[in-house]
Amino acid sequence: MSERVNGRDSNIHFQKKAYLAERPGILTAPSEDLIKRRQQSQQARVAMLEMIREAELQKATLREAEQEVIAEEPTLTLVEELEKLQQENLVLPIEAHREEIVETIENNKATIIISETGSGKSTQVPQYLVEAGYDHVFVIQGRRGMADGLSDRIQSEFDARLGNEAADGLVDVIHGGRTVTHENSKMTVLTAATLIHMMPEIAKKYGDKKVGIFADEIHEDDQYVELATGVSGIEVSKHDDWRLIGMSATIDPEPIKVPFGRVTNADNPELVDVPVVRVEGRLFPLEIREAPKLTPAETFLAYGQEHRRVMLGERGFEQIRRMKEQIIEAYEAQEAGSSSRLVFREFTSKTSTFQRAELARISTELPDELQLIVLATPAARSGITIPGITFVSIGSLINREKRHEDRSRGIIPEYMSQAEVHQFLSRGGRDTAGGIGYLSKPTSILRKKRGTKSTANGQNKSQKKKPEDEFAKAYPYVALSELDDYPEPAIFNSNLSELILIGSNAGYDPDVLNRHIMNEQNQSVLDGAVRRLRDEFSALDQDKKITEIGRLMSRFPVAPELSRGLAEAMRNGRSKQHLARMAMIATAIDAGGIQSLKKAENAEWAGLVRPESSDDFMAQLDFILAMRQEGFKGGPSHDGAVFAYLHDLEYSRILGTEEPTEKIMRRMGIDTASFEVEAPNAKEISEIRDDFTAGMYGLTYRHFQRKDDPLHYFRPIQHSNCLLYTSDAADDLLCVD
Repeated sequence: MSERVNGRDSNIHFQKKAYLAERPGILTAPSEDLIKRRQQSQQARVAMLEMIREAELQKATLREAEQEVIAEEPTLTLVEELEKLQQENLVLPIEAHREEIVETIENNKATIIISETGSGKSTQVPQYLVEAGYDHVFVIQGRRGMADGLSDRIQSEFDARLGNEAADGLVDVIHGGRTVTHENSKMTVLTAATLIHMMPEIAKKYGDKKVGIFADEIHEDDQYVELATGVSGIEVSKHDDWRLIGMSATIDPEPIKVPFGRVTNADNPELVDVPVVRVEGRLFPLEIREAPKLTPAETFLAYGQEHRRVMLGERGFEQIRRMKEQIIEAYEAQEAGSSSRLVFREFTSKTSTFQRAELARISTELPDELQLIVLATPAARSGITIPGITFVSIGSLINREKRHEDRSRGIIPEYMSQAEVHQFLSRGGRDTAGGIGYLSKPTSILRKKRGTKSTANGQNKSQKKKPEDEFAKAYPYVALSELDDYPEPAIFNSNLSELILIGSNAGYDPDVLNRHIMNEQNQSVLDGAVRRLRDEFSALDQDKKITEIGRLMSRFPVAPELSRGLAEAMRNGRSKQHLARMAMIATAIDAGGIQSLKKAENAEWAGLVRPESSDDFMAQLDFILAMRQEGFKGGPSHDGAVFAYLHDLEYSRILGTEEPTEKIMRRMGIDTASFEVEAPNAKEISEIRDDFTAGMYGLTYRHFQRKDDPLHYFRPIQHSNCLLYTSDAADDLLCVD
């Protein structure tokens, strides 16, 4: 019998029903009140347009009289902008379903909307509810950049439709990196974690109001969006005039009808026929092709050079930078100096709001003689429209965090699902005709070992096979039709204890919340996670209510095993130096370690480890301090990437730790702008160990290569109260009592 991991059979490959399987929605007749409000809304829009037109005409007349010039036809800038925007939105596929969508939401507690990428669902449907008279609309987004982009877009549409003065402050945006709120706002776009944290306040403020909550892009494998959707479902079930709307480009609605049905009937959700509104088509059609023998860069060189705006995707930083090298080399081989006409930009999960806006500006203002090539990770598959992109290609792999049967976790390459491929390729032709998307074979990276000599053909003597050949054999091209329909839900590979802690901090019982999430967890697994939080971490009490220790842990965005140590340090009144060091260590460990997984005797990072550091936790601090001493902090830099490469450090992980480290330090009361962290002495190292082991009753941190999966390394946190040396030797254990 196969083992079960987090409630599912670990030997059964995750499958769902066919991609975009057809099923008609169940629609009900609109109420007379809804019809009246819609008519009033339409009349108001017409009146507003006439007011704007009249104001512009008056301004033009006054200018003509003052200047005493021959009257000319006035330039109606605002009117023209409004009419242009209205025409664009009127031709979006979603617009044809406007009445159907509003009526369905009005007459049902929960609704599912399935609409292709580029159809206008994210920008238009929330506006429909505002115009239908809802007091407030909340839109959940998975990432900060998505929240920023969506809120800015919707606000600009309100500005154009109503005028800057009338539309000012209609849209709020709230997340960990940005808060813009207004007293009379009608819509709030926010990240999933922010909604969970704010939900008690939202329920208190809008409990008796008419509220719509949109869970956008619920097809993405994001455990926090799933948790936020569950929290929203609980609250919608409590308030008569609240509505829950799940929106997706590709999801199969059947498996999520039960949790959505529970919003209406908690005891018998299967009796609720949750309506599904389907919207077919996009503004411009996209042609999808396959290039099984070519990487994304090679596909572009073969078929896409005539396109002026291009997006190429691969699973990670190394792969997208390798694509850039290949394209430059090919252009220079064709014509010396021709690569100077190429404008490269990267788009990853770390791309800031400013960088997104700058990317859109560059594409819009691209001179005729230049060619824009956006190099992206799969993070670009949602939340952005780059104007004018007509050619897209992506390799078939994505980096995922996976959980093995022994509870170890690691980042490994995995084939994308059909839904994810379609979503990424749909970045092409969103606002223009002629879009083409290619699925290509993955890009492999050849890493030469330092200190080895190469033969004339570039083959290392110490290697019988090139790593790229082994990789290509392990990950051959898989046709689009052979890929899984959907990705496995991320919640199956998440730290369930962490999610329970987040929900409990907002006041939600773990059992109730579990019944409202889209992928309900096995009860025994849920009970085990609750026991860990209660018995090992003292984060929950006997009634499953969060304790003061649990609230303190929930402030820190790392695994509970690590946040318990941070909470212990706070309770012990440690110095700011001590707290800052622990913040750096915790985020590095939570990221999986920032050094490459090589044995110490073969790795350059070993030279950065101080003699006082005998375990991996202290080694992580040494790596970070070495980078900081060289001046590499506060964002990506070429020199920082070179330093990391030369010392066998994982630069992408280093960058990924910076933001959570600063967040933790700020919540500890540390001014990150001026604070300099120093290396600890032996006594201080002992105190760090004492605090961290408060959350490590069953914990070890080590790295190893499993016999059943020799291509990948995993970094588990489990099974012992011992910390393993940075060496690979199995007997190099340092037990901390």
